[in-house]
Amino acid sequence: MKAVLVLCSGYPTVENPYNCTWAHTRNKYYLDKGIVVDVMVMGGESNYIIDGVKVLSHAYVKENLKNGKYSLVISHSPNLRKHLPFLWRIKSLPIILFMHGSESMYINKDYPEPYDYMREGYLMRIIRSLYDNLKFIVLRKYILDRKKQVRLVFVSHWMKETFERNVFDTAVHDVQFDIINNSLSDWALSKTHNFNYLHKKADFVTLRRLDSSKFAIDLVVKHAIANPNYSYHIYGKGKYFLYNEMPSNITLFDRHIKSEDIPDLLDFYPCAIMPTRCDAQGVMVCEMATFGMKVITTDIAVNHEMFNCFENVKLLTEKEFSKKLELNIPCDFLENKNRFSFENTLKKELQLILSMER
Repeated sequence: MKAVLVLCSGYPTVENPYNCTWAHTRNKYYLDKGIVVDVMVMGGESNYIIDGVKVLSHAYVKENLKNGKYSLVISHSPNLRKHLPFLWRIKSLPIILFMHGSESMYINKDYPEPYDYMREGYLMRIIRSLYDNLKFIVLRKYILDRKKQVRLVFVSHWMKETFERNVFDTAVHDVQFDIINNSLSDWALSKTHNFNYLHKKADFVTLRRLDSSKFAIDLVVKHAIANPNYSYHIYGKGKYFLYNEMPSNITLFDRHIKSEDIPDLLDFYPCAIMPTRCDAQGVMVCEMATFGMKVITTDIAVNHEMFNCFENVKLLTEKEFSKKLELNIPCDFLENKNRFSFENTLKKELQLILSMER
């Protein structure tokens, strides 16, 4: 069996082990199942090995392509500036394009309005709109010109619908595609939430980047104001509370939590509150729900798709975050470890790879 080349915009290193871990999780699984995986970080020139996965510079990959090492190329979030120029030059190998979000979304239209302190100037917004239109034109042309060579993978039905609204209709153009959800961290599938009221640190916990309006930390604040009898712990970095008042029942921990430390942290809290205004899937909320924790998130289309079979997830509209809480999640809810199991995520990816290799 030949090797698979995976193109990413970033990858874990010793100095930054949490960069694009979702890609590394996939590659480790492929490697464990007998597939040789080489990674090229677009724009990176380092050569190193992490958990058996080789990360190679462009020069090494170019030589490997010349020598016929690869039987398949995978591109995660193929962007206009780096991925597509490289992919255009690959004429004979089958290619899988994973659509995760930004490559097929308008920054100014599909993402929520940024917080005031994060707003860009009018000129930059115009430039972004022009860039987005150009990236859709080039992506459309590339896929349609190479549709016998290329297969698309969307991480949700919502992502497919967004792509088709902005780029082209897959059915009209007879383009091959699959819908395969992102895989989860091992802890979400192998461990179960073990909360003990004697060790409770607060009523709710939130793990979010603070400055991105898509993660809606403002809704957590509104929820805390409307429910002063509850306590809230927020873990994350950002400047939000430099510009906005923090309610007295919120405690901020100015740090991100390593993935392997998340399950032990969650055991100190009975419920997570994880709003979002826009997500292709919402991997961390999927992990918390699969872990067996009670979770509150936002009532948007993709969350109905992800959590319609989870009894422990409550969806609130944005207005409902400003109201008194009625959680109404039974203590004896059924856990769901199957929805995002390896069989329903990584195994499907592996089967697709094996079916396309040349």
